[in-house]
Amino acid sequence: MWVFLPMMLLSLWPVAASTARSDAKPGCQEKCGNVSVPYPFGILEPSCAMNDYFFLNCNSTDESHPELLFAPNMPISNISELEGTVTVGIDAAFSCYNKTGIQTDFFQQQMTLGSARPFMFSHTRNIFTAIAYDTLAVVTNYESTYGAASDKSSLKISDWPLSRTAKYGKDAYATDVVIEWVVENKTCEKAKANTSAYSCGTNAYCTDPDEIDQGYRCLCNKGFEGNPYLKDGCQ
Repeated sequence: MWVFLPMMLLSLWPVAASTARSDAKPGCQEKCGNVSVPYPFGILEPSCAMNDYFFLNCNSTDESHPELLFAPNMPISNISELEGTVTVGIDAAFSCYNKTGIQTDFFQQQMTLGSARPFMFSHTRNIFTAIAYDTLAVVTNYESTYGAASDKSSLKISDWPLSRTAKYGKDAYATDVVIEWVVENKTCEKAKANTSAYSCGTNAYCTDPDEIDQGYRCLCNKGFEGNPYLKDGCQ
């Protein structure tokens, strides 16, 4: 009896079942290629995203290597719903000159996030870098109006603390830019007052990012984990 008892205990030991958690909206595709697309972002169907701002293009011209795009020629390599960031690859600006100092080629990168969209360049996760001799690199923030008439208050130009880290390839330069995002254009306190439009799910709470005036993010309550933007995402 003493010999078989350990074997009996081992045979009754429970086997834990593992289930893969999906951070996409139920019924929606959770990946574009190798990149996970957590809610509030969505692909393929607009209903899979929280709103049009978070609806992304999964470019499937090459079915074996679909690419998630933030904008044309700007592939996404990572989305974090916990940190509120999107990592986007962009072509680096450059300017080429011949031996006599005549410019022979150039490219100016333009990436407009728009004041109405819930995206902004991260000033803590980027390093703006220029490599050259006798070169000035400038990043500007602008507001403008269009029409037949305007005054000096219609255009404002100032330095913008955008950062960038370069990745060097064989024939071109590319770089990753970290973009931060929030949901809605209101503070956490105002969002909680309208429960029908509140974006945080069960067992989650909202928080106001220190560096952003409007918009909030969601986090799971202590002891829970998952996607706080899904209704039952925090388990």
